[in-house]
Amino acid sequence: MRKPRGKLFAAAVAGSLLALAVPGAAYAAYYGSETDYAAWTSDAPDSTSTCSEIIGGIVCFQPYGDLIFVKDRSADGYAVAADWYTSYAGPARTGSCVHKLTADGARWAVCNKDFTEGNVVHIRAARYSGGNPLDSSSWVGVFNG
Repeated sequence: MRKPRGKLFAAAVAGSLLALAVPGAAYAAYYGSETDYAAWTSDAPDSTSTCSEIIGGIVCFQPYGDLIFVKDRSADGYAVAADWYTSYAGPARTGSCVHKLTADGARWAVCNKDFTEGNVVHIRAARYSGGNPLDSSSWVGVFNG
């Protein structure tokens, strides 16, 4: 005996809604509301930069140009990221500059940001596995005047 299509459709919709309502595993996310992926650069942080290190990586913020540099120094399968947030002037912002390129201890990757002048930009080095945080350094703040 064939079931009416209306009941079958209603059951499918109800099942779909139930699947959406049931909480699942939390999804992986990098720090903050902005995620950028670093690109290779031939530049390096200049003497005005403030840096933070973690096992396998180093990150630096260069106020002139609002550049965030990231270097992954270990081919351990973990992504190195510069987590950051702004405070003081203008709207608060948070985010990560993620190095998902091949680990190369000799080369820097960079994210080019545009922060409001007069802010303090706080950065820390962090390691992630599949977008899930593993560990991080302490925050360091840099005035972006």
